[in-house]
Amino acid sequence: MASLNPISPIERTLRQRLLASFRRSCPVRPARILVGFSGGNDSLALALLLKGIGSLIETPIELVHVDHRMRPGSSQDAEQAERLAAALGLPITVLTSEATPQSLHPGVGPEEAARRVRYGMFAATAQPGDVLALAHHAGDQAETVLLHLLRGTGIEGLRGMAEFGSIATPWWDSPAAAVDLVVLRPLLGETKADLSAVVVQSGLIPIEDESNADETFRRNAVRHRLMPLLTDLEPTIERRLGDLARIASTEDDLLDSMTSEVMASIDDEPGLPRRLVMDSHPAISRRLVRRWVKEQVGLDLTLDRVEAIRELAASSNGAARIEIGQGFIASINREHLLFQPPESD
Repeated sequence: MASLNPISPIERTLRQRLLASFRRSCPVRPARILVGFSGGNDSLALALLLKGIGSLIETPIELVHVDHRMRPGSSQDAEQAERLAAALGLPITVLTSEATPQSLHPGVGPEEAARRVRYGMFAATAQPGDVLALAHHAGDQAETVLLHLLRGTGIEGLRGMAEFGSIATPWWDSPAAAVDLVVLRPLLGETKADLSAVVVQSGLIPIEDESNADETFRRNAVRHRLMPLLTDLEPTIERRLGDLARIASTEDDLLDSMTSEVMASIDDEPGLPRRLVMDSHPAISRRLVRRWVKEQVGLDLTLDRVEAIRELAASSNGAARIEIGQGFIASINREHLLFQPPESD
């Protein structure tokens, strides 16, 4: 078993930081820690580290492996994950998708489809009081920030992944009731090299997923092509992008809090007061429009629609109307922005 091997200085350091992350994020002891366990290098390192501090956190640790059925060898990977769990002395649950992710979630890319399957199964397995621990590390955080930049993002996307929070699952259209899945990512500050060193020291062999080399997946292309280029230009780019995510997170929280104060000033009114949109700082005004439309209409607005609505609020043309998505129309009266649903046929 891995714990019989001597503990290296790097593993001791990572255990200490993992314990600090756990205590910072979970002041109330969870019922269980469910580890998203692919059996790959990173999730194996997380399982090893959690096992190492198990006596200190006094919380049951259980591994959860999802067989997405995305490739022919996935069932063999599940069996190998069970062998790794036995070597660790940790219980494991293997969940198998009823069909391939893209057949279950047509219309989205394979990465998003697999993510929906995975989180849907995590949510179905989690019970009240459980925390899902995921092995995302500093490299994953840097890639996430870059992917958001490539797609186009504001400060919300720059914050990347949170160390601790909840994810309403499903977040897509589904008949299933939403579950707030509590997620802990305690390794966001750690490098893949350090996690690999922990695994090597253990003597356990992680599962190799050949799809990680497939650059038709955009994240893999960023990992294998863009990150090496950026690292050549700036060797500390991974850390710098992590710093950006942390700064963006705190500033995003501040702007959200300020927007909430403005929202709280709106009484029971027929629409969004134009004066608030016009008089607020643009950073608050944009958020105010996006949040109002999301809460009242159920639409996630693109930046161009947000800006169009802000221009409409300042318009002197009382007959002006704009389409904001899915047939919804924004218009104005003397004091308010109004949002009308699509006209029925």
